Amino acid sequence: MQMTSVAGPVFSLAWDERRRYLIVGGHAVINIFKVDMAEARKLSQQQRSVASGLKDSGVGSGDIPQILRRMYPPMKGPDLCHWDVVKLLDKFTSINDQPVCVAYVPPTNMYWASGRFGRLVAYDPRAPSNVTEYVRDSNSLDRFRVTTLFAPLHTDLLLGATAKRQLVVWQHNKQAAYRQVFIGMNHADEVEDARPPAQEEIFSGGADGKVLRWQLDAEENCDIYVCVEEIPLHNKNILAIAYSPELGCLITGGEDSTIQVKYLNQAVPTFNDMPLPTSFVDHELRVTGLALLKHNVLASISADRCLRTWDLTTMKPLGCVQAAHDTPLQCIEYCQESNEIATCGMGNKVKIWDAQRPAALRLKLVLNHGFTLPNLFMQLLPTMALPP
Repeated sequence: MQMTSVAGPVFSLAWDERRRYLIVGGHAVINIFKVDMAEARKLSQQQRSVASGLKDSGVGSGDIPQILRRMYPPMKGPDLCHWDVVKLLDKFTSINDQPVCVAYVPPTNMYWASGRFGRLVAYDPRAPSNVTEYVRDSNSLDRFRVTTLFAPLHTDLLLGATAKRQLVVWQHNKQAAYRQVFIGMNHADEVEDARPPAQEEIFSGGADGKVLRWQLDAEENCDIYVCVEEIPLHNKNILAIAYSPELGCLITGGEDSTIQVKYLNQAVPTFNDMPLPTSFVDHELRVTGLALLKHNVLASISADRCLRTWDLTTMKPLGCVQAAHDTPLQCIEYCQESNEIATCGMGNKVKIWDAQRPAALRLKLVLNHGFTLPNLFMQLLPTMALPP
């Protein structure tokens, strides 16, 4: 068989039988090839002819079929791949073609993912292997068609939202498996985001423009969350939620291009005996992401391609990066340890921003994936290593 050339040595191979992909790991590079079935059948016929004595081996002939076709440009390190030798490649089966959301749950040391059809799958990165079949029944993974996942930091919870306006919460059980603790259907439309300020409370934002406040029901042995407050904040979809424990406020971004600040104790701070504003309206299109920075600074992104910063103590704008990306922004993450912001748009680039001066964010690094991804999962944790 004639092999498509790969620059440098080959250290690992993985075969995706369903899509007929061959993934090749080298020195700081990964190549992806697809099998040309027509050429494969041609080679098989030649091999049968040689075995039956009807044809010689054809060594040195120029008509040897080229079975492998390169699918994408090589993914080279350090930007698109590992820094050193790629020694291990594995495949994960039973995942849908178009991932929608991925969450890493530290207490379980596993990744949880939802796909196009909302089927939850679980992966153990230490193997690595797909462990869905081992946890499916105990975790009721097939009961819900989850479209959004979120794993709150410093908790043992996994939150999921379904297309049927359900908010599903799983809680880690150290003695057994995850347990499903709540199913709610109070939103009038799809649940877009959910954030808990503490493990006893959960806030969910829906396409109805409302935020619902959920608390544990002590009468149900703390196994059931009940809706205790309904807060209308937007006239369209709520697309992002953030919570500031220091200020005691909930911050939401919506499709109506506004950012709303809701103080949970109902006391709006004042300046010169005048209440501070409770909204930001500078974005021109839908607000797609929010991130809390140090010193009560808020960063926001929008489909208008702007990256903005705000002072939550004075409710005044600090700075704006016009045209932060070439496409509408859709994801933002903040790393407190390095004081950096990561953003991505609808293309193939991730940008890292220095947030030392929130009023004048400085671009530090651009990561190019080489081809557009349907979803981006970013966690900037430079002081933490992946699970062993």
